[in-house]
Amino acid sequence: MSKFKVGDTVKVTKRFTSDDEPYVGNNYEINEVDEDDDYLLKGVDNDLCMVESQLELVKTKGFTKADMQLGQPYKVRNGNMMFWEKSEPSYNDNLEWSFGKQYDVVEVYLLKTTPIWKREEPKYRVKTELTKEQAEKLGLEFCEEVTDGTL
Repeated sequence: MSKFKVGDTVKVTKRFTSDDEPYVGNNYEINEVDEDDDYLLKGVDNDLCMVESQLELVKTKGFTKADMQLGQPYKVRNGNMMFWEKSEPSYNDNLEWSFGKQYDVVEVYLLKTTPIWKREEPKYRVKTELTKEQAEKLGLEFCEEVTDGTL
């Protein structure tokens, strides 16, 4: 199984021939993966293939249910590792479980230890106001709010 997939953005990091030289250091989208796991990149001469060791992942395209392979290891939100079965009707195309969030797929692996995709979670910032006692209970340093602009 290929490390990269069609739609991934990769950086060419090494050259094997002088033909590769103009592409080193640039980012390209993978256009095709052939039967030998050679990569054809958009914007690169059609006769020129790159191999896995020449490439570094820059950005992965979103992983979908259609990308999952039979027996592929994955981790769900509650931390359990599982293996993809033939038919997983409880998952939508975005690998979200139909009956709650605890079984949403959060990581997909090539082998059990080689992650190839990780769900990007939105980051939230929560403003909270604590009393001095609550802050001390949490082991936090309590600072009085300053209203005159001084520290």
